[in-house]
Amino acid sequence: MRTRPVDSDQPSSAQGEGILSPLEPKARFETGSGGALAMARSRCTPRVRDYVRADRAFLEQGVLALLEEEAPFDPLRLIVPPNWWGKTHSQYLLSEVRKGRGHTLAAQAGRKRIGFVVGARQPTSRGKSRAFDLSRRPCCIYALYVAPDYRRGGVGTLLLEVVEERLRAQGCDLAHMVGLAGNAPARTLYRARGYEERVLWWAKWLNPPSRPRSRRQGIHRSGAAAPTGFES
Repeated sequence: MRTRPVDSDQPSSAQGEGILSPLEPKARFETGSGGALAMARSRCTPRVRDYVRADRAFLEQGVLALLEEEAPFDPLRLIVPPNWWGKTHSQYLLSEVRKGRGHTLAAQAGRKRIGFVVGARQPTSRGKSRAFDLSRRPCCIYALYVAPDYRRGGVGTLLLEVVEERLRAQGCDLAHMVGLAGNAPARTLYRARGYEERVLWWAKWLNPPSRPRSRRQGIHRSGAAAPTGFES
């Protein structure tokens, strides 16, 4: 059976067969929050659907924005968002979706793209997962992004709920993600969704660099981009 490429005009999800995902469960808006007000002004109820090629520019912009917004939470100032990060890392994320038969989902209010989430199953080695040997069927939430005007309106929670349900239906039994300890908004969101903080990674400069890296040099972290969240 032939599968559609992820970066195409067809949905990226391993499920769906081209059908848009309904808004289930419905978003919960905080009274007076910025996201709820933005949704009220637009008079549109957001929906979650599968990624299509036309979303590529929004995905690239969001991937770069995630890194730029996470940089201030890095106490060692190792994160310097390079100009090429959005395009390069979005290609990496889409390749992980292809390999893991995962999902790239977009949130949309009317005709406006307002967020996305990327999640996929992870490979296992000798019957054990690479996710700290916790699970035989792990998956990773690689990125979660909501446009600033729509944060704190339940969109991030909705995206997580839908991608978790998709991954659960594929047999995944453990979802995990990475992020910086100082990112309190993201930690609040993930705790509310039932995620537990399990690993602490300590770091200290032994030979600090004489000057910071430029945006042209940037960074290239291996593994998943740390999702920020910034909404509940």
